[in-house]
Amino acid sequence: MTSERVRGAVLYAAAAVLLAGGTAWWLLAAPDDTRPAGQIDEWQRTAERLLPDTDMQQDRSTLTLDAGAEQSVSTELPSGEYSVSLICVGGPGSTVRVSLDATGFGGVGDSGLGLTCEQERSPESFPLRLTDEFRMTVSAGEDSPVIFRYSVVRIS
Repeated sequence: MTSERVRGAVLYAAAAVLLAGGTAWWLLAAPDDTRPAGQIDEWQRTAERLLPDTDMQQDRSTLTLDAGAEQSVSTELPSGEYSVSLICVGGPGSTVRVSLDATGFGGVGDSGLGLTCEQERSPESFPLRLTDEFRMTVSAGEDSPVIFRYSVVRIS
């Protein structure tokens, strides 16, 4: 064999080893998605059952958040007293942190409400005085994706 053929064979062998190693690394580094197919849909149906729509709602939504994700919500509403209801549903260890903007919370600082999402429970509800806008940030914990649902109902 000539030295060029040996170098070519070594080059092809090295490329094959790198390709095999890269493929193995990619497969091992993939997130462990052990949720059965349709689990997110089931969680959404559960959240909608636990906090159903009503005719009295001024605002409501259902959010799907990946583990570690954050989403903000903002809705213009007339000044007044409201009742806010929250529910989340997720896998083992799942949590969310709900923060209301200081101006939307009647001048009081961050509400910082934490919710556990892994067990079925009643929605959390609290009164809220709004001046002109409902602003909320929802942050999912790192352990699991979650379905988060909220409802805002005017009470005066």
